[in-house]
Amino acid sequence: MVATTTDNTNDINDTHTSTSPIIVGWVVGWMVPPDELHIMDVTVDPGHRRRGIATNLLITLLDMMMHNIDTNNDTNDGTTIIVKRALLEVREGDEQGAGEVYKKLGFRVVGRRPKYYPDGQAAILMNKEL
Repeated sequence: MVATTTDNTNDINDTHTSTSPIIVGWVVGWMVPPDELHIMDVTVDPGHRRRGIATNLLITLLDMMMHNIDTNNDTNDGTTIIVKRALLEVREGDEQGAGEVYKKLGFRVVGRRPKYYPDGQAAILMNKEL
């Protein structure tokens, strides 16, 4: 899922209907059966931060997953998958930045993953029951 804008203003669009859109942010997650969403990446261009883009991307993704809005269900067996919780990791030491966004959305710290990142830094594991 991506957020786009057509210029450098605060006018952020969540669709691709504008001419020459510029990607300013995205969120990546995947389903972990039976009922978990693992959010792998939330990124916003530095020039577009502090405008609520990450928050809006996360809210939209969580809403889609809670209501089983899935246009790419590979099972084709009629199975309905409803997400009951979301997990993500935040770099230890970034709890005041990205971690605050996640806490505002209801995520809570549930653990720590030592040496999670390639540089050896730990990750703080956060969970949200949906």
